[in-house]
Amino acid sequence: MKVKTPKVRLGNIDVQDFNAVPAAPSFDTSFITQIRVKNTNWGPNEFDAATATFLYQGVAVGQIVIPKSKPGMRPTEKKSLLSSSNLGNELSSGMLTLSSKAKLTDKVELMLIMKKKKSATMDCTMKFDLSSKAIQGLKCK
Repeated sequence: MKVKTPKVRLGNIDVQDFNAVPAAPSFDTSFITQIRVKNTNWGPNEFDAATATFLYQGVAVGQIVIPKSKPGMRPTEKKSLLSSSNLGNELSSGMLTLSSKAKLTDKVELMLIMKKKKSATMDCTMKFDLSSKAIQGLKCK
């Protein structure tokens, strides 16, 4: 039996607050999003606690903890998360691009006897529109 790697992605992003000071330059934001873990196997799975990091040009600007969970057979597990960050950078373009990365270690149980380990990675990019204080685009690999 072949064990498939689970899929990890960011869900919708709801911007709670976004303040930018181009003259300083700096920004402060808080938003709610979901980490979606899709189990593509025909057995229950369990993933260990992990950390998702939000980056601006490779520099960490925020971090959230993804708690340990056991979604079950073939569901998509959704975790609502709140993240906030502070970082000074050029904001005069009106768009701010952040990326997020996470790696989850998953244990899949086959036929309720065997357990196999897989690692799933998330690599997403999101663009904040500074004038509307909303997400302009979200792409995950």
